[in-house]
Amino acid sequence: DFYANRIMGACFGSPPPTQAVSANKAPGSTENHTEEVEEAVALVSQQQYFNQVQEELSNTLELHFSCKDLPNTDTLSKTDPFIIVYLQDKSSQRWEEKGRTEVIYDNLNPSFVKIVSIKYFFEQKQAMRIEVYDVDDPNSLS
Repeated sequence: DFYANRIMGACFGSPPPTQAVSANKAPGSTENHTEEVEEAVALVSQQQYFNQVQEELSNTLELHFSCKDLPNTDTLSKTDPFIIVYLQDKSSQRWEEKGRTEVIYDNLNPSFVKIVSIKYFFEQKQAMRIEVYDVDDPNSLS
């Protein structure tokens, strides 16, 4: 209960109060400079607080993959599948590769051993793309 209350307070409450900053006045400094320093410290403190809240509201997901009845795209053998996982960057809208599985040769129903781990942020929309590929040339994987 304490953990849930602490997170809910962080989500819906105000950031913690910042500590007052005592600045030694340098020759020629003004009171306005002291206020600017205090404001900058308050902004840094709030950003650190929100970063901490965001970190608390995230978790690492371990994705396990298997496929069933993949189409056979090879002529003399069966498909050699592997998977690539992409997440879309919110600011640039570009798809970024987050992980890939191993290649399983000659298998239309693969169960992949490699786990793909991604960071999941609660209450945030995250676009994910999962693509299955057939390897024709193992040397071309990069």
